[in-house]
Amino acid sequence: MKYFLFLIFLSFATSTIAQKIYYVSSSTGNDSNSGTSSTLPWKTLDKANSIKLAPGDKLLLKRGDMWEGTITINGSGTESNPVMLAAYGSGANPIIYGSKKVTGWSLHKGKIYKAKVGGPVSQVFVDDTRIGVARYPNSGYAYTDPVSSASKLLVGGLANDNCVGATCISRSMAYRFYSKKVVSSVSGLLTLESTPTGGMSASKGFILVNKLCFLDQPGEWYYDQSSGMLYVWAPKGDNPANHTIRASTVDNGVYSNGRSHVIIKNLNLNHFAKSGIYCYNSRNVTIDNCSI
Repeated sequence: MKYFLFLIFLSFATSTIAQKIYYVSSSTGNDSNSGTSSTLPWKTLDKANSIKLAPGDKLLLKRGDMWEGTITINGSGTESNPVMLAAYGSGANPIIYGSKKVTGWSLHKGKIYKAKVGGPVSQVFVDDTRIGVARYPNSGYAYTDPVSSASKLLVGGLANDNCVGATCISRSMAYRFYSKKVVSSVSGLLTLESTPTGGMSASKGFILVNKLCFLDQPGEWYYDQSSGMLYVWAPKGDNPANHTIRASTVDNGVYSNGRSHVIIKNLNLNHFAKSGIYCYNSRNVTIDNCSI
């Protein structure tokens, strides 16, 4: 009988574990606040990521606010007490951006403008619409003329372009793309750093990216990693300063590694280089009413 009562006591104690709610607001928060009430929220994702979550804990972001970066799920829940990442307050769901707003534009030449951006850029958005990377050709694929080897491409129309340093993205095998750097460019004969898997031939298409010379029409962008400079030809051909330009620099919006019993709810996760929500070795993760 004593043993039976002891089990009841343990069950009751487990179900009444103290649960904490943490609040984060980019508009009204301060990382020196306690973060445990909606009137004293934290401000940054860095602060939110520093907290270890226990079963039943909630990390809430204020509706109408926005951040740039990644939220890392630092803790697991249980079946009866999951941890939760969600929203509080009224208004639109909170936004986490994987992009940064780009300002300080100056004219490069013609209708191409440039601005400094830190970090590699994988996507560019103009007024929340993604534009295309500068490329050759502008649509579809290029195809080689007869090649002297599986790592050399003879391309018509490129005789006056120096393509050294460009990236060749090839369809050298079915269902796969392979990226190789161009190490030599002489009169339209391009030599790749090594042979793509499957080799190249006249029937296998490819595109070239990562050169400023490919930026030749509205609605395209190019990023120079060595200088950190982003070049944009806006879709309307005007100054990008007339628009909201955002460049993707963050890989993942919500990151979960080895976690379980997690609820991710009522978040907008925009412009990430890889994943809006990345779950590795995780289980019992519920995603509810998120826009990704």
